Amino acid sequence: MLLDIGCGDRLALLEAVSPIVRKAIGIDAEVEELEHGNIQTLRFRLERKLPFQDSYFDIVTMLAVLEHLDFPLDVLKEIRRVMRPGGFLLITTPTPMARPVLEFLSYRLHLVSEKEIRDHNRYYDRKAIKDLLEASGLAVQKHRYFQVGFNNFVVAAS
Repeated sequence: MLLDIGCGDRLALLEAVSPIVRKAIGIDAEVEELEHGNIQTLRFRLERKLPFQDSYFDIVTMLAVLEHLDFPLDVLKEIRRVMRPGGFLLITTPTPMARPVLEFLSYRLHLVSEKEIRDHNRYYDRKAIKDLLEASGLAVQKHRYFQVGFNNFVVAAS
């Protein structure tokens, strides 16, 4: 079972993993609700609670979502709650170094959605993301910077 938080309307990750997972569920505030094969989407605005039972998912993904959350610690605690023991959380999120570049691309060149960038509440370096995950009860298994250090890739375990 996989949960993709912030799956977007193209469902790219859900479709990519569909052949190798029993069920893939995506949630997003702007997605159309559907159920097709082993893919399901729910229109859901993530604030503090997730609409799933305890220990339900083996893998949770949150790609380019953490920086948008108003209550990241609460959400990460909820992710821990819905993950099975031994489950994994995969995160990507921009670093502080990315902020001026993203703002320039958005506000000056209009190549990136201004709404998207204005919605960034935080930027995380390795220590900040590690501290946040540990406070939620999750342990960082792997951390790597990518895209010339502008983004974090993190694997955390329950």
